[in-house]
Amino acid sequence: MEIGYRKLAVPGVLILAAILVLVLLYPGKSMQSGLGIVPSDSSASVGQEVTLSLQANDLSNVGGVQITIEYDPTILSFVSATEGTYLSANGKIQTLFVQPTQTQQGILQNLLVVRLDGTGTSGSGELAQLTFTPIAKGSTSITIKEFTISDHLGNKITTTTAAAQLNIQ
Repeated sequence: MEIGYRKLAVPGVLILAAILVLVLLYPGKSMQSGLGIVPSDSSASVGQEVTLSLQANDLSNVGGVQITIEYDPTILSFVSATEGTYLSANGKIQTLFVQPTQTQQGILQNLLVVRLDGTGTSGSGELAQLTFTPIAKGSTSITIKEFTISDHLGNKITTTTAAAQLNIQ
């Protein structure tokens, strides 16, 4: 009987080892840290405002962010940006929020959010909300073109970004 257990144990251990390797090498999307743009809905109608959330996901010691957003101005018209709660700790910490400037069509430059208390925040949350009005039908993406994330001492934090896809009907 002992040989039968060994025959079953070796393949079982190999399967568990293979699963562990796959999990470590290919983590799920929810485990990835970085900056991302998340639409409230992936589809919208022409003329119907759509809000996108600029999200920080699993970041550490963030003191401030400066971001440039790119979008297709033939499909979307920028309306406004409002501050999220990630850096302000739901309004408990004073922050500086600067609206992005639109120096050319399709580019929102220098959206800025900075904590003013000399500390950083960690975890996940919303940095800002971006509101657009669809002006034409089509499929489009909203991307983070450039960004700087710093800790409370001004040291750069490196991370990845993810764009949002919208279908306008």
